[in-house]
Amino acid sequence: MNCYISSVRKFDYLDHHYSRLHKHLCFEINFYLDGQGHTIINDHKYQFSKNSFALIPPGVHHDETFTASGTVLCLRFECTDPYFALEEFFGSYPSDSLLPFYAETIFKEM
Repeated sequence: MNCYISSVRKFDYLDHHYSRLHKHLCFEINFYLDGQGHTIINDHKYQFSKNSFALIPPGVHHDETFTASGTVLCLRFECTDPYFALEEFFGSYPSDSLLPFYAETIFKEM
């Protein structure tokens, strides 16, 4: 499987920030580094907080509402495997996970 990162961005949002419904031509992983709120991905609503993440496939509509100030790191990438992540995925990782460290490292490198 060949994947490559097309962009990495970090956003600091205040309470009640709303990112309108939109979609991308590539995959996106959103790492919620802190804050809380909810996101709607493909008509499914998910509650996020620190240590949450969402994988959003290309062409899938999604939005974000922060109910408490927070930071999200958005990593967009393309992948040549047509069977990779056909549906969205939402989950959380343990507080001692290295995922945010690696995401931050990629952000700094890019």
